[in-house]
Amino acid sequence: MTLRLRFVLTGLALAAAVYLGLTMWHAHRRAALSGLTDAPCTAAGRSITGSDFDDWGALCFYHAQNARLLASGQRPDVVMIGDSITMGWPDQGTAVVNRGIGRQSSSQILLRFMQDAVGLKPRMVHILAGTNDVAGTTGPVTPGQLEDNLRAMIALAQARGLPVVLGTVPPAAGFRADIAQVNAVIRRIARDSHAVVLADYHAVLANPDGTAKAGLLADGIHPGPAGYAAMQPVFARAVRSAKAMAGEPARRLPTIAGRSAACARPAPNAAARRSRAPSSRGTCAARGTRAPRHIAGTRKAAGAWGGRAGNSGSPPS
Repeated sequence: MTLRLRFVLTGLALAAAVYLGLTMWHAHRRAALSGLTDAPCTAAGRSITGSDFDDWGALCFYHAQNARLLASGQRPDVVMIGDSITMGWPDQGTAVVNRGIGRQSSSQILLRFMQDAVGLKPRMVHILAGTNDVAGTTGPVTPGQLEDNLRAMIALAQARGLPVVLGTVPPAAGFRADIAQVNAVIRRIARDSHAVVLADYHAVLANPDGTAKAGLLADGIHPGPAGYAAMQPVFARAVRSAKAMAGEPARRLPTIAGRSAACARPAPNAAARRSRAPSSRGTCAARGTRAPRHIAGTRKAAGAWGGRAGNSGSPPS
């Protein structure tokens, strides 16, 4: 064996030993940090283990902001929870709290619903979910499972006496049939449920054949400035109806002027609030915070689903 070959083999052996050592150290550290704890999240909104896979539902994403909101004693009029379509909604002031995360499916939103919505003690909850179930960002899902997730969120809100505004899913390029099926489920839930008001966003964004109206979507999935401007009156009417249902005086909500955020929200670490994959796969533009990497990837998808992610490097929604 030549000297050069011995040198190469020795280097490879040392590299393998270092790699195995680091792998074992990381696994031991992760095991030590896993389990019950009073402080599961870092200040940057990630799991203390350093692995985003340990926070599948992104419970850490808004953890610090939720704590500050509760400590302030402020009670929001509305908490909006959903995916990147919610995340990118232009700011509506302190009375409306945005808890959207790009690329999230209804299963993930349900997982954080108590913490990020009901637990903030709002006067009502706005739910907009389903785009990423269509896109499959968390795997296969049946219409029945999506319906169960939405009904479970409604039940959690109503157990606290909170009315619910339930939004239909906007049109998305290449998914007309699936979007129509999801919206049929959403409309049925709203029709059959007590204290649930339907906000039919699809109706104002789509043509009769289910395609998006020209100029309303930024990327074939996420609303642009004109799209959010069209959705805002639907949102405001639904909120007024829900307040009347709850016996509260209706308060005028702001109109949207000029701001187009496809997926933004201030992050705990003040990084850029962004969705990189449409709610199901798409693209999200910017209000300011970085999303956990496990929801920022894109899946091989049709059309525009490839750019906004879900904590949004989010999925289409």
